[in-house]
Amino acid sequence: VPSITHVDVIDGLYQEYKSYPFTINRTLDTVFIYGRRTDSVRSIEVLDSTGALVLPRIDPRTFIMSDQLIKLPPGVFANTHEGSNRKLRLVNAIGEGPPVELGTITAGVPLITSTQHDGLPMNTRKSLVILGAGFRTAAGAVVDRIEFYDDNNATNYDSTTSTPIATIDLNAS
Repeated sequence: VPSITHVDVIDGLYQEYKSYPFTINRTLDTVFIYGRRTDSVRSIEVLDSTGALVLPRIDPRTFIMSDQLIKLPPGVFANTHEGSNRKLRLVNAIGEGPPVELGTITAGVPLITSTQHDGLPMNTRKSLVILGAGFRTAAGAVVDRIEFYDDNNATNYDSTTSTPIATIDLNAS
């Protein structure tokens, strides 16, 4: 049975280790799970304060680094995982490991991870599928606007008043 010996969280904004008890921004922070037999894990379970399972389970296959480390990048936790007093548990074919205190998981900002046109010219006659996390929160908030910026315009990175080259209002009819 796999077990967690230690958990570290790296702040996605400042790239510093966070102190325990953790407040995890689910779309920015990276969670490192250290333990035994982590290479045999078939699912990672998030539990609430009563120990009840919070769905969905996390498939760890792409996040297993070794038999002692699982690295959960930003965007892995779902909006249903948001809440306080969360715990983590590793599960393999033999059984469940003991739960370990994690802390609070917060909504975070929307995170775009890819589109179907990444690295390709976009055909504007086809739909643009945007993949990512944080488009919905447990509190019911949803993304209502998407802004596009010119990567070659340095002022977009130097200013808090940058102007998008295009905006899509998702509430417009």
